[in-house]
Parts: sequence; C-alpha cells; structure tokens
Amino acid sequence: MKIKFKKYEFGNLVVGIPTEIGPRILYLSLKEKDNNIFGILPDFSINTDEGKWHIWGGHRLWVSPEDKPKSYSLDNKPVEIKEKRNSVIIYGNSEIKNSVQKIIEIKKKGKKVDKNGLLPDRHITLWPYTDITDKRLIFKKDFIFLKQDERIKKPVKIGAFISDFWTAYYVDGLFFLKEIEKVEGEYPDYGCNVEAYTNSEFLELETLSPLKEVKPGDFLVHREIWSMKKAIKNFSIMLTE
Repeated sequence: MKIKFKKYEFGNLVVGIPTEIGPRILYLSLKEKDNNIFGILPDFSINTDEGKWHIWGGHRLWVSPEDKPKSYSLDNKPVEIKEKRNSVIIYGNSEIKNSVQKIIEIKKKGKKVDKNGLLPDRHITLWPYTDITDKRLIFKKDFIFLKQDERIKKPVKIGAFISDFWTAYYVDGLFFLKEIEKVEGEYPDYGCNVEAYTNSEFLELETLSPLKEVKPGDFLVHREIWSMKKAIKNFSIMLTE
C-alpha cells in the first residue's frame, strides 16, 4: 500500500504529512538531503475491537497509559490540514469511544536548551519483555543507546526520566533531536518522559507528557521541538568506545 503525503518546509527541515490517514507525520529530512529518516510500515497491523489497526510508522500521538484499544484507536481516515503563515495544523478525526480528538501543529521555532548537571538526570523503567543484557541496549556514562537490529525479532523497550528533556535518533549520517518542555506533574510508566522501543521491523522514539484528566471540552498540549543536522561523529565508533 502506497501512502500519499504533502511536503512542507520548516527552515532546513522538510516534513511530509499524509492526507488519507492520521494525524501523522511520515516524512522528515534535511532540505539539502532527500532522505526520509522515518520508517513507513503500511502492511504491519494488529486486530482490535474497532478493526485492523495499522502502525503506519512516522510520528503520531497516542493516549497514555498504554492500553488496548484506547491507545490503538484507528487513524485510517482522511484528515483536515490547515496551512497558516508560519505553521501547518493537522486535525484528526474524533475518536468516539475515547472521546478524544488529536491535533498536531507544526511550526518553525528556535532551539531551546535547559541543562542541570547537579541532580540525577536519568530514571530507568523496564518492561517485562526487556532483557537488561540485550546487546541492543548500550549504557554509557552520559547516554543510554538503543539500537535496532533487523536480525533480532524479540522486542525491547526502555523508559527514563531525563532532566535535560531531550532525546535523539541517529540514522544514515543524520542526527534527529527531539526536545520537550519541562512540565511539572506525574508522568506515566513509573515517571518516564522518554521511552524507546525496537524489534526487527522498526524503532520507536517516544516523548511523554504528565498524566492529566481531560474533561469534555478540555484539551491537553504536548509540545516537541525538532531539529536535525548532519552528524559530526560516527556513532558506530562512539558505541564501542
């Protein structure tokens, strides 16, 4: 199945938004390099009470704590896309059973950094199927890495609370940085604001907001700040240092 999407430029980034499904972002590349760093898996699906749910790939919003079917509500219908002067807004269809509507707004914004080296900066959560000795998990002094390996089908997932409020993904010489705002509150999954999952098919890089009870007519905003550059260091070498 081929998924059509429209491309938009935000500074040095090119973003691709599908029109027939979503809300999603399925394409992300540097303007100077036509190389999508997002995986697209249109044929990967699971059965839910609502029907067949496709993972599709790319970037999406989901409801936490993770549960089926609420976190796997179908997003297989056309979406409304509004183009504004400095932003693009994607309106998902109302999820009747969840009483939720998901909206993604993309706009150009400068980089923001908030460093604090005095307090603990990592908090680790493991899932029942995660093996701490898995070779795809690499623990370094300043970083935790999770690598995808197409030869290993068994899934692995790790979560953390990081005080620097950023996480990153490296592929094909490109470094994709996701920063999130510092928001006080109770975070899901034993206090995680970042989670990563991988199996033989794909790798997911997730950021989380604090838990909030959303009443009818209310809304919850979760903001990510994206930037991407050519990597200045060979990460395959860095992982073995």
